[in-house]
Amino acid sequence: MRDAGLEVVYFPGATIRHRVGGSSRKAVYRAMAAHHRGMWHYYRKHLRGTFLLDAATFVAIWARFGLHATSYALRTLKNRCLGRPNP
Repeated sequence: MRDAGLEVVYFPGATIRHRVGGSSRKAVYRAMAAHHRGMWHYYRKHLRGTFLLDAATFVAIWARFGLHATSYALRTLKNRCLGRPNP
């Protein structure tokens, strides 16, 4: 803020409300992919095995992503057809 030339002031009566998952709702698939990328990184760092096990784990993690993305897309479509808010 200061770098932009704006003044920073302290206001003790100010409150901030955090909305859990608020920003990830706008980019659902990106958030899902980041979660699954994190699973892969965790596996590689802590659980690494043989080449075949690594390959099978990689395929399983991204197959899981595919299932979750498809499930979310179908739920969203169903809710739109029924006039309900999306999850």
